Amino acid sequence: MIKNQKGQTLIEILIAVAAMGIAIVALLYGISNSVLAVNTVSNSRTAMNLARSQMEYIQAQSFDIADEAGDPNIYYLKLPQRSLPNEWLATDEIKIVPEQLSPYLQLVTVTVNYVNSDAVLEDYKPNHSPLEYAIFATSNAPNAIEIEGSGWRIQGDVLSESDITIAEGSDNEVNGDVSENADTSVISSPIDYTDPSQLGPPTFEFSGNNVNLNNEETDDNGKEIWVDWPNNTQLQPGIYYLDNGKIILSGSPDHLTTGNVTLIAEEIEITGDDLILSPYSVGILAYATKNNIDISSDNSIFFGALYAPEGNVVIENPVNPDNRVIDTTFNGVIVAKEIDANGENSSIGF
Repeated sequence: MIKNQKGQTLIEILIAVAAMGIAIVALLYGISNSVLAVNTVSNSRTAMNLARSQMEYIQAQSFDIADEAGDPNIYYLKLPQRSLPNEWLATDEIKIVPEQLSPYLQLVTVTVNYVNSDAVLEDYKPNHSPLEYAIFATSNAPNAIEIEGSGWRIQGDVLSESDITIAEGSDNEVNGDVSENADTSVISSPIDYTDPSQLGPPTFEFSGNNVNLNNEETDDNGKEIWVDWPNNTQLQPGIYYLDNGKIILSGSPDHLTTGNVTLIAEEIEITGDDLILSPYSVGILAYATKNNIDISSDNSIFFGALYAPEGNVVIENPVNPDNRVIDTTFNGVIVAKEIDANGENSSIGF
C-alpha cells in the first residue's frame, strides 16, 4: 500500500511539471503576441503620422498640373530625409498618386509603408485662385455684406460699395483688407462676365422653370448627367445650363456627392450635406444670371467662384436652430450684389 501511494505521488509531480511547462509556454506565447501587437500598432501609428506629414508637405507645395501637350505627369516632392525616423532611411516606401479632377482640383493619395505597416491617406489639393478678393459686393444698399455666426475664416480682401458687417467677438477672422463704401466703378470686379456663353458651350441643357438634378437621369438631349444613376453620388463633368428658372442640387445624408461642374441658371439652389463640388469652366462653380445663389449645406467643400451679378449670395441653413451652415468651406471668391453668410466654423476664400 505504501509503495503504491509513493508511485501515485511521483506521477502527480510529473503531471504537474508537464502542466506547468505547458502553461509557461502558453504564457510566453501570449507575451510574444502582445509585444508583436504593440509593435504593430506603434508601426501603424508611425506610418499614418508619416502619411499626414507627407500630405501637409504636398499641400505646402505649388499646384502642379498635367500638361497634355507635354509631360502628362504630376510631381510633388517627398518628405526630406532629415524629417524621417532615424531607423527609416528610404523614401521609396512613400507613394504619391495625384488624380487631376479639374484644372482647379486634385485628389491626392499618399501611401506609406513603415516596417510592414501600411497607411493610406487621401485629401484634396486645390489650385489656389490668383484673385486677391474673397468677397466682392457691388450693391450700395446698406450692409451689402453681412457675415454672421462664429468661427468664420475669411482668406482674402472683402470689398463693398456700402457697409460691411462682420460679427465681432465670435472668433471670426479676416486675413485681408476690409474696404467699405468703395467705388466699384473704379475698382474692377474680380469676375466680369456678362453672358453665360462666355463660359463655353453647355454640356447639358435643360428647359422648364425648375430643374432638380437629383431627380433627372438625363438632360433634354438624352445625355446622362450622373455617373451612377440612380445612386447619384457623382455628377458627370460639364456645364449645366438652364435658360429660365432655377437649378437645384441636393446632397444626401447617406453618401458623399461630388461633381466637377459649372451650374448656370437664373437662380441656383444648393442644399443638403456632404457635397464636394469643383468648377468645370473658368473657375466658376455657380453663375446665377438674374437672381440669387442660395446655399444651405453642412460639412461640404465648394471650390471655385459663386457669381450672381444681378442677385445675392445667401449662405444659411434654415434647418439649424441658428440658421447657420456648419463646417463648410468655400474655396473661391464670392461676387454678387449682396452677400449674407450665417455660419459656424466655416471659411471663404483661399
